Amino acid sequence: MPVATVDDFRRTLIIFKEESSTGGDELHTYWNNRSANSVSLDKEELLHIKKRGNGEFFLEIGNMHYQGSLRMLEQMLYEWALEEGWLEAGSHL
Repeated sequence: MPVATVDDFRRTLIIFKEESSTGGDELHTYWNNRSANSVSLDKEELLHIKKRGNGEFFLEIGNMHYQGSLRMLEQMLYEWALEEGWLEAGSHL
């Protein structure tokens, strides 16, 4: 089965407001997010990047933390997911 491209990955973006956040934080979720909703966001099971209310973007993979532009962090998350075998085309449905 073909592997998804970074553009395929980016097209799956769904943004959720973090209900527990008072600062307007958002979760930018990717790929395996179709069944997620704002009530049942299981961050451990979602490929995601956090956007703080001040506009800064953060990515946590394992115990590593990254900060940067959304585009850069999307690329990093995509590459990690690709290496981990998450990105077979159609596997996000």
